[in-house]
Amino acid sequence: MASRETSVFEMQSQRDILFGPNPQGLEAAAAINFSTVDGQFNGEDIGLLRVIDTDDFGTSTYVSSVVAGVSSNGGRTYGLQRKPLLHMHMPGMEHALGMGPEDPHGFIVGDELAITYNAARLAPGMKRPHVEIGLATTKSLDEEPTVHGRIIGTAPDNEDIRFKAADGIVMESGRIMLAFTMATESSLGSIMAWHFSDLDELKKGLSKEQVGELLYDYHKHALWVPTGERIRRGPEVASPFVKTEHGYLALISREDSDPEPTWEPAAILTDLDDPQKVIGYMELKVANEIPPELLPEDCQVEVVQNVRFPSGLKIIVDPATGKKQIVMHYGRNDKFTTSALADYEEFMKALKSSEPPERTWPR
Repeated sequence: MASRETSVFEMQSQRDILFGPNPQGLEAAAAINFSTVDGQFNGEDIGLLRVIDTDDFGTSTYVSSVVAGVSSNGGRTYGLQRKPLLHMHMPGMEHALGMGPEDPHGFIVGDELAITYNAARLAPGMKRPHVEIGLATTKSLDEEPTVHGRIIGTAPDNEDIRFKAADGIVMESGRIMLAFTMATESSLGSIMAWHFSDLDELKKGLSKEQVGELLYDYHKHALWVPTGERIRRGPEVASPFVKTEHGYLALISREDSDPEPTWEPAAILTDLDDPQKVIGYMELKVANEIPPELLPEDCQVEVVQNVRFPSGLKIIVDPATGKKQIVMHYGRNDKFTTSALADYEEFMKALKSSEPPERTWPR
């Protein structure tokens, strides 16, 4: 049998600005972290977009809200709703006062849409935001979601262990595997998994004892761990887990050891019967992007040029050829959302033949 190596796959930029500052007329300094939802919710392809507010002078406040987008063309483009779906001042959102809900992800459980988000809070005296994972649910985008509050909080006796960026897989049995990011800015930076019996149990969240178990029984709950000890930032959950005939396909923001802050995408494939088991991994590159100097002025931000943070993942059909394509939505420059395409068959063939690199378990 031929040996497998870790592949690097090149996707083609669509050279578009799907959502930029003031997207579709909404007042916002930036529009990023656009996450698609696998499947259809109430018969529609939808996505969730993080928008960052502006103050009276048009300057970014870094306070976030979540807006829903609906596609009428199979997931190629999305029209944004005018009213925020989640915002800092709605009932139940007290745990996100100061910065609001960030980095939304959504997955469908029965007739409900479960929305996870980063509950980012910056209180007086804090050197950096306090980030935990929150949950809201709704049966319609036309109704205000029910906010269930924090479902995964800080680790006992170690408030530096923060949790963020969660997405779920709903099994045929009704059980839910929630994949989420733990301690991304430390040597423990990992993607973890917890199995819930159903949505009601997910709404209750993890107890402090269960959060502690993530650390004390780390190997049991780890889904993806760093490749080395000298990392600046660990891997992060970045997209929905899309069910394919080969396994669950997802995008992650891969770990970074570069002295200059860098965010780049990768793809993982997990086992259909054991979605916590990674069976394929490859790094992703984007070709033919719009050069920075040709971007609109409000999208040119020099300090974060190395940001290509993946967020949306959709399998669409090319109307011209009838062939399946993979579209990756990603945030660039911490300012706008763009996309890249790949042929589905070529992408999956490369991913299945790509060996996950050796993991180094944190100590």
